Amino acid sequence: LLESILESGVRSGQFRPFDVHRVARLTYEVVRASVAQYVLEQADDGVDEMTDLTLDIILGGIGCR
Repeated sequence: LLESILESGVRSGQFRPFDVHRVARLTYEVVRASVAQYVLEQADDGVDEMTDLTLDIILGGIGCR
């Protein structure tokens, strides 16, 4: 499912071209790690904050623009 979403985004020009399979796998792992961190550390931040941060890193990256 994630691969098809990413492929659609690349085709439409919303995402730059990349290896869809590898990025889908990496995205899955980042989300899984975020959930694990939230659960295991019993974070004070709400799930919305963790979700926002995770999506910002995935969609925006960490580079200066």
